Amino acid sequence: MSGITVIERKYGFYCAEKRPDPCGIVIFGASGDLTYRKIIPSLWNLFKKNLLPEKYFILGCSRTEMSDGGFRERARKALLNSRPREHASGLEDFLAAFFYCRGDYGDAALYRNVRTRVSELVKVYRTPANIMYYLATPPGLFRRIVEGLYSEKMIKETSGEYR
Repeated sequence: MSGITVIERKYGFYCAEKRPDPCGIVIFGASGDLTYRKIIPSLWNLFKKNLLPEKYFILGCSRTEMSDGGFRERARKALLNSRPREHASGLEDFLAAFFYCRGDYGDAALYRNVRTRVSELVKVYRTPANIMYYLATPPGLFRRIVEGLYSEKMIKETSGEYR
């Protein structure tokens, strides 16, 4: 059962968790509260259980001015403030895969920059264009973001490289 974690028996069933294929995760709304309180701690928990892909990257996108290092530092602080004793071992390895891209959601330049960064990170992390997009933004921005991704051919209506 290589790569599969069997979880305790509940209600007469076993739960098997399998490590996913290499992928990139792009989070729109990366400077917001949802990202730091829920998304990053959830990804950290997956990392600790070896349930993030062996090869992955996380690209945060938002309107806030921030560098890759600034994004990593904010994530580090959020994790250390939530449960300090649980977040020591492996934290730097986890955060090393964090990157950031700034832009306005209504500006086509943001999506060109996201496409460029994703292309670079796919090569470095060998994640064969398997990208997951998480919209941690107000629902009123969903359409604009999806249209921006579509205009840069980062998502398709049918199955393909991007979803």
